[in-house]
Amino acid sequence: MQRHEGEFDYIDFYFNIAAWQGKPCICEPDKMDNLRFMTLKELETVGIPGVISALHAISIGERFSSLGV
Repeated sequence: MQRHEGEFDYIDFYFNIAAWQGKPCICEPDKMDNLRFMTLKELETVGIPGVISALHAISIGERFSSLGV
């Protein structure tokens, strides 16, 4: 996703993982305090709008998206 916030431009990459093995862990505890898997519906109430927009685009098959550009 290409996005613009304030004076800055960003390019975010998202990956669709078909299979997961192992247990996710927080490797930078000073940057976050919680990690869990959520459905898109659950994420809508607590997520970052740009991330929600990107995940929605992925769910409908879009391979590129821009936000606020």
